[in-house]
Amino acid sequence: MTDFNSIFPNFVNQCVQLKRFLMPVAFVMLAGGMISPIIARAQTIEWERFADQSPARVIRAISERCAKAVGEAHNEIQEQILEQRMTRRMLNRQAMSNGV
Repeated sequence: MTDFNSIFPNFVNQCVQLKRFLMPVAFVMLAGGMISPIIARAQTIEWERFADQSPARVIRAISERCAKAVGEAHNEIQEQILEQRMTRRMLNRQAMSNGV
């Protein structure tokens, strides 16, 4: 006659591994379940605060600010690249004039 241990010899080890795998998943689901209502409530409060504002207008303003920030960062990067090129050219000209 077969018993449980002969059918499932690694049952306890597999249960421990499954628990170890599922524990972080359960934590994330629990935390997400607790955070989601808080975010929803905060959004409700903000929409009530700015009820006279069109959501499209608010989103457009945020988008414009983001675009402006990205544009400014892009301009700074372009300026840095231009400065580096000019410095390289100047160094190359000095090296050529010195006969290097």
